[in-house]
Amino acid sequence: GVPGGAVSVRIRGTGSITAGNEPLYIVDGIQLNNRNDGGATVSTNPLAFLNPDDIASIDVLKDAASAAIYGSQAANGVVLITTKKGKAGRTKVTLNYFRGIVEPVPSLKLMNSQDFINARITALQTTNPTLAPATVRGNALVGLGFNRDLSDADFAAIPTYDWQREVYKTGIASNYEASIQGGNDRTSFYTSFSYNKQDASLINIDFNRIAGRLSIDHKITDKIKIETGLNLSQISQKGPYGDARGSTAFSAPQYSAPLILPFNRIYNDDGTFYGLPSSGITMAGDISGNVVAASELIKSENSVNQLVGNIGLTYSINKNLIFKALGGLDYRLLYTSFFGDPRLPDYNALRGTLTEGNVNNLNFTTNTTLNYFKTIAKSHSIKVLVGAEYRSEVNTGTNFNAAGFPTPELNTANA
Repeated sequence: GVPGGAVSVRIRGTGSITAGNEPLYIVDGIQLNNRNDGGATVSTNPLAFLNPDDIASIDVLKDAASAAIYGSQAANGVVLITTKKGKAGRTKVTLNYFRGIVEPVPSLKLMNSQDFINARITALQTTNPTLAPATVRGNALVGLGFNRDLSDADFAAIPTYDWQREVYKTGIASNYEASIQGGNDRTSFYTSFSYNKQDASLINIDFNRIAGRLSIDHKITDKIKIETGLNLSQISQKGPYGDARGSTAFSAPQYSAPLILPFNRIYNDDGTFYGLPSSGITMAGDISGNVVAASELIKSENSVNQLVGNIGLTYSINKNLIFKALGGLDYRLLYTSFFGDPRLPDYNALRGTLTEGNVNNLNFTTNTTLNYFKTIAKSHSIKVLVGAEYRSEVNTGTNFNAAGFPTPELNTANA
C-alpha cells in the first residue's frame, strides 16, 4: 500500500457491487466522510489526520441492532474511535520518537539477457521446425533489436539490467510525538503534537503529516459537564503513477519492472533516461516505456488541510436520566496535482499535461439523546434511549486541465 493511502475495511462482507462497502467511521461522535477524493493516482484516507497515539479505544459495531441508531449509513458496519482525554492529577508530559525501515517486497528471480534470448530462440525453433537453426537465431535477434549476425562473444557480452532494483528501495519511517495532560476535579485537558514522515519502498512516493490535538473537559456543576475537542492536521503526499487498474497499469513500476526485457537499458551513458521519445529509440518488448523515468519525472501530489472538532454537553437530570447533546465539524480542504512530463511517451505529443483540482468538504453533525436506566431488584434493568440527529454535508470542487508546456521546468498552470 501507499503510505497514507485509503484503507479497505470489510466488517459485514461485500454487500454491493456498485455501491460502497466501507464502514461508517465515527471519531468522538463525528461521522467522517470516507470518500476518496485523492484523484486517479493518490488515494486519501479519512483517518490519516489522526495520530495513532491519540487513540484511546476502537470499537466495531457489526450487528444490525447495535448499529441501528446510525440508520442506513451503518449498513456496512460502524467503527467507533475514541481519542484520549485528560485526567485529574499532576501534569504529565510524554515524549516519543521512533524510526524504522520499510523493506520492499522480495524481487522476482528473472532470467538474464542471455537466458531470455535463448528461450526466445527455442520458442521460435519449436514453432518453426523446418527453419535452419541459424535462420531462427537471426530472426530472434532481429525481433529483439539486435544485429542478425551477432557474434557469440558479443552475445555473451550483452548486459543485464535489474529494473526491480531501480524501482524498489528501503524506505524510512520517522515519527515524533509530544503530549501534555493533567487537570483537577473540575477541569482536565489533553494536548498533543506529532510529526510523521514515511518514505515508501518505491521511488518517489512519500507521506508527511503534522497534527495537533486539544481536548478540554470542564464540570460547570455536579450535573452539567462540557467536553470539547479539536484536531488540526496538514498532510502532503506524493503518489505513484499507475496502479493495477485501468490503462496506467503498465506505467506502475511495481507491476512493470519485472516484465521489462532485461537487456533494455535504464540510463544512457550521460546519465539521462534511456528510451525517451527525443532519442528516437524504442525499448524492445511489450512494455516499451521507461518506468523509472515515469516515476521520477511525473509529479503526482496532493495535500489535505483538515479540522475535526466537537463540543458536547452532558446534563444529569437525576441519577436515572441523562441528557446529552453533541455538535461536530469535519472540514477538509484538499488539493491535487498531476503533471505529465512532456519528455515521456504518453505526454510528448501534447507537450505535457497538467491536472489540478480543489475539493472543499464541510461535514456538520449534531445529535441529542436522552438516556434512562433503572435497576430493579438488583437483577433486572431497564434501559431506554431516545435520540435525534441532524447531519449536513456540502462538497464542492473545481478541476482544470492544461497542456502544451514550453519546457518541463515550467509546469504550473500559469506557465
